[in-house]
Amino acid sequence: MKQSFGVWNKLKAGMGVLAVVLLSLLVWGLVNVVFTKPEFRTLLDLTRGARFTLSDSTKELIAEVRKGPHVLEIHSFILQFPKGDPRARIQRQVVELTRDLLDRLRYLGGDKVRVVHHDLYREIQSSRQARDELGVKRFNTIVLKLGARKRILGILTDLADIEFPPDKPLPGQPLVPVLRSFPGEAAISSAIGGLLHDRNLLACWLTGHDEGLPTDGSGAGYADLGRQLAQNGFENRVLDLDKEGRVPEDCRLLLILQPKRPLFERHASKILAFLRRGGRVLMTEGYWLGTETQSYASLLGPLGLRLRSALLCNGILDPSGGLPSYGTEECLSLQISSGIHGTHPATKDLRRRGESFVLRWARAIDILAPKDSKGGAKVPKTRVTRLLSTHPFAWEEEVPKGRAPDFRPASEAELGVKTVGAAVVLDAKTGLQEGTENEGTKRVGEEREGRLILVSGLAFQNGEQLLERNLDLALSLVRWLSHQRTLVRTGTLSLAREHMDVSPQARERSKWVLYSVPAIFLFLALFVLLWRRRS
Repeated sequence: MKQSFGVWNKLKAGMGVLAVVLLSLLVWGLVNVVFTKPEFRTLLDLTRGARFTLSDSTKELIAEVRKGPHVLEIHSFILQFPKGDPRARIQRQVVELTRDLLDRLRYLGGDKVRVVHHDLYREIQSSRQARDELGVKRFNTIVLKLGARKRILGILTDLADIEFPPDKPLPGQPLVPVLRSFPGEAAISSAIGGLLHDRNLLACWLTGHDEGLPTDGSGAGYADLGRQLAQNGFENRVLDLDKEGRVPEDCRLLLILQPKRPLFERHASKILAFLRRGGRVLMTEGYWLGTETQSYASLLGPLGLRLRSALLCNGILDPSGGLPSYGTEECLSLQISSGIHGTHPATKDLRRRGESFVLRWARAIDILAPKDSKGGAKVPKTRVTRLLSTHPFAWEEEVPKGRAPDFRPASEAELGVKTVGAAVVLDAKTGLQEGTENEGTKRVGEEREGRLILVSGLAFQNGEQLLERNLDLALSLVRWLSHQRTLVRTGTLSLAREHMDVSPQARERSKWVLYSVPAIFLFLALFVLLWRRRS
């Protein structure tokens, strides 16, 4: 005879099923609440959106872009390294991270942020046209354009922190670069902040002594350098000290490039006064064949520097490790690589990346004890650093008037390391009046270092591809001198602490999780109930 399951047993079974369902829903609710916290979501979610949950500083900048009248254009120009190149693996990682980051910026910016990835292999004509319009000469860069202003960032130089192998590795140590971190958000956000907030910084080009000017497009001119400065937020202006009377207070950078005539004492004193007020100066000077070389002692002497008069040459190194060769005009091109200062902020990144540069028609620089100028002005405390040096096979050659250089050292004793670049820092207080509105001015008594960099030889001219070969050096020196970049502090892979923005598409895809999990619990509970009733 079949026995009844019993009302009480049925009630207990129903209560058990209900308890299981309620407990399951409670657990699901707790899991959903806990694991949707920003910290857990960014930790466990490996989607593109979660990889770059941007910092609040970056979001505020994008919000400003959305309110502004201009569209923020971001263009990328990626030229892949060959597979055998040790940088190829790092480049692929950095490019992937950069694309993910730009996707987040494009989502947050809406129609006010436009991202264009130019295909250099398939869209050759359009890519070349875009590079010409944006003034981009190098590959592996991204260009941020807001209105008429632009910033150019290197994929592997500005967006990546790469540890390169040492010059002299230990035995058995692999010569492979390592990607230590990806500070891409900080670099891009800083560039956006500069486009939004920084006024065009004033770069004054000294004239009156046959200097190079930004309007000269010839091979001996500096029009290409002027365009690079303009792309990095500078306004180029020619400065005549006889007409102006002094260097303007809002001058962020004074350029003295390859003067050929003597620098008068009155001009030198005005430049020194500018340095004592915390000004910044970039000077280049080389050797002029057939003319009298100038020492510019009235300007450089008080700073502890002296330009020698002889032509500086170096031997051509043998890539196989043999003895250097001499006797050709190629000896005029000084190869600067191992002589780049490794800890100075103006050059340390260049040395770490293993960069090399070329200087032509150079003279050696002596570093001396600073002395007071003839006018009796006391020089503030001065620190001088050797920035650039030749390799050990360099020598000075005296060239008689009317004759060509021999390009051979008289003896091995003349060979040695010569200084061709130096940085001077003056501890100074500004004398500007409180309440001025000029860009870069300081309040009375606020500390501001005067800075000067002297580079010997032709380095940044249009001709002989000098600027193209030395562009990274030029921009690195200018950045240290001017501090023009607005820095936005973010993490390496910035994680927001309050909330994370999720795109509508991601929210649609996540709905099935919210609905399906409780449905699965209910289905399992009903299955258990029916199974127990059968028994």
